[in-house]
Amino acid sequence: KDFERVKKSSSQLAQEVSSQDNGGKPEARKAALLRGNLTQLRQDVSQLQHSLMSMSQNTQAYNITKKELSRRGDSLAQLSDQVDLLQEQIKSGVRRRIEEHSAPARDEAYGFGAADLQRLSEQETSHQ
Repeated sequence: KDFERVKKSSSQLAQEVSSQDNGGKPEARKAALLRGNLTQLRQDVSQLQHSLMSMSQNTQAYNITKKELSRRGDSLAQLSDQVDLLQEQIKSGVRRRIEEHSAPARDEAYGFGAADLQRLSEQETSHQ
């Protein structure tokens, strides 16, 4: 039951992250909510991992087979990988927006762009 709840939360967060990637820049509050939801999701996955470890140490008390334990472990590993991917998507989305909005403004503020910087670098190298 807990696994299904966490899996559903992961899917919902994936949809939110995907809509942020397609929908332009997020509001600061919405971005903070995404990060908070990701943190909660990580805690939930960690709790499931802890529960699975407890079950594996005493399979008879939990009335669970090794095969079922292995299946749950595999499912939990996939869920954990999905959460890692979501974190990377959130980070890359933030990084991409920073690059999109900061670099041109910075270049324009100094009056030259990347091509000018490359040419200046080459000139500096040839004069040494």
